[in-house]
Amino acid sequence: MYNKTRDYRKMKEGSKILDYNRITMIDIDGVLFFDPPLDAMLKMSPGKVASELEKLVLKDKYHKEESERIYCDDCLSTDIKKEYLCPRCQSLRIYKDVIILHMCGFRGTRKAFQYIDHMRCPHCKKPLHREDDDYIVEGVKYKCVDCTNIFEEPLVKYKCRSCRRVLGDDPKKIKVVKYIRKL
Repeated sequence: MYNKTRDYRKMKEGSKILDYNRITMIDIDGVLFFDPPLDAMLKMSPGKVASELEKLVLKDKYHKEESERIYCDDCLSTDIKKEYLCPRCQSLRIYKDVIILHMCGFRGTRKAFQYIDHMRCPHCKKPLHREDDDYIVEGVKYKCVDCTNIFEEPLVKYKCRSCRRVLGDDPKKIKVVKYIRKL
């Protein structure tokens, strides 16, 4: 499998790893992949290549950039779309606005209360004069266009653009580490 006669612990600064200006390591649930495939080219285990790269970072030979990406565990694509949905009807047609509660009991967005040059209730048609006397501003919330539901936070789902699979609200993540050689 791997050449055990060579002692890779004593790799010199002129090692074959230093031949590459950019190396990308992808960690998918503990399984390491390299671009270029250093583990296969140097006949080393992926864990050993990762530890050698870390040593070269400590010796100030490489700069390290880490990031996490969401991926689809069916097709391994990282082309994922984040969607915000109404928690009641699952509609994508939601928007954020200031919510107002009028003394007659009508509750809606600021846009619904706008009337030509002043604000008035769309339900009882009375003008709005003073906050806390005529109406209460509840704050910024979301409203669904389809079911008129008003809610604090939307439902978040992730969808793979490659295979169209819905990943749910807690998708799997891969760790991407880029090693850039310092010149």
